[in-house]
Amino acid sequence: MENNGERNWLYKSIILDKLSINEGMFFENMVAQELRASGHGLYHHRFEVEGCTRPYEVDFLLTSGKKVIPIEVKSGRSKPHASLSHFIEKYSDRCGESFVIHTKDLMVEGGITYIPIYMTMFL
Repeated sequence: MENNGERNWLYKSIILDKLSINEGMFFENMVAQELRASGHGLYHHRFEVEGCTRPYEVDFLLTSGKKVIPIEVKSGRSKPHASLSHFIEKYSDRCGESFVIHTKDLMVEGGITYIPIYMTMFL
């Protein structure tokens, strides 16, 4: 049986715009759906960086010939993207283009192409 107190809290939180959500989770899910709809497999990579206590993770990996295309998804600020930067450094001989999918305009900076989320279907 559902708790009325929890339901009232949820309604009140929504009405007062106090409900915190993980927007990154929604963005990554939208990108995953776009990549699958475009025929891509969904791969990610988790790796260690010497001197760091936590593992790094690249959100998605695509392939182009013998090159790997790393993709990082950002729902907020596009920078920093430590995981993507470390991945590119560690696997530079195997990397093709690198992308950050974000909420801002199209731009290229430092060898990374930043694309708005609505352009994911063109990858």
